[in-house]
Amino acid sequence: MKKSLLNIQASGDVIRIIISNPKNKNALSPEIFEQLSEFISNTLWYDSHKLLLITGEGDSFSAGADITYLSQLPHLTLQKRINNCQSVVDLIKKLYLYPYPVIVAVNGPAIGAATIFLATADFVIAKEGALIGNPEFSIGFAPFVTFTAIALRTGLEGALRIVSAGPVSLKQGTSHPLIDLILPENAFHTEIENIINRFRNINLRAFSKLKLFARKKKWQDFAPLFEDAIELNAKEYETQDFSRGIEKVLKHLK
Repeated sequence: MKKSLLNIQASGDVIRIIISNPKNKNALSPEIFEQLSEFISNTLWYDSHKLLLITGEGDSFSAGADITYLSQLPHLTLQKRINNCQSVVDLIKKLYLYPYPVIVAVNGPAIGAATIFLATADFVIAKEGALIGNPEFSIGFAPFVTFTAIALRTGLEGALRIVSAGPVSLKQGTSHPLIDLILPENAFHTEIENIINRFRNINLRAFSKLKLFARKKKWQDFAPLFEDAIELNAKEYETQDFSRGIEKVLKHLK
């Protein structure tokens, strides 16, 4: 049996999805994307659970795409790389168009591909000091799919500024385009429950109607961009810059 990389906790009307790969700082693998995508599709059949809370196990939200997996990509066929990128876009679509509230609790670093969760959520709360952002340019890689997901929330120019800036450490009292609320550790978990209760106290049928009214139209506008991003992203893995960057990261981790 395939080991689940997600810890699912369903209670009342809330489903807590905990990315559970702590030995690798909750790095994202194709298996995590597959399991999460399948779970979200199945969740829509259950009327008793509506709110999603996504967080990471331990002291990391997610270190981004698994580096071992990334190192294998140049050796795959273009079609396999396209299929991998398509599966990520399929998950982005499911998260973005999930009809009920999606809350993301950033309990630690949220790096690279992990920012797709922030970009598609309805509310993002983050712990002060968490490192947030995209290191792909320093590796030598243009993250077309992640960039397009961020643009759903910030617009294309805003997404370019975020990706160009690289990872930043969050400070209470400052703002970040992907974060709604930054709190110190001693207030973080209490406020998560407060946010859940605030969403419980609204009419979720009305919320769902308005959310889908806005987001379905925006997704239609972005669908052609995602189609281009999938192929461009897949081709980025062929570049010498990408191979050299991954090699540098692997040496640093040894």
